[in-house]
Amino acid sequence: MTDFIAKGGMIGTMVSAKGTIEMDSSGPINYQKQLQKDKFDQEALKLRLRMKNEVVQQLQEKRE
Repeated sequence: MTDFIAKGGMIGTMVSAKGTIEMDSSGPINYQKQLQKDKFDQEALKLRLRMKNEVVQQLQEKRE
C-alpha cells in the first residue's frame, strides 16, 4: 500500500487536493492539441468551400 501511494496511485492519473482527477502530463495537452487541430481543419474546410463557391459564382456570372 505504501508503494502504491509513493508511486502516485494508478498510472497516468492523480487526484488533486480538490478531488478532481488530473490526467498524466501528456493527456490533456494532446487532447487540447487535437481539439485545436480539429478546429483548424474545420475552419480550413469552411474557407475552401467559401472560395470554391465564389469561383463558381464568378464563372456563372461570366456565362450570363
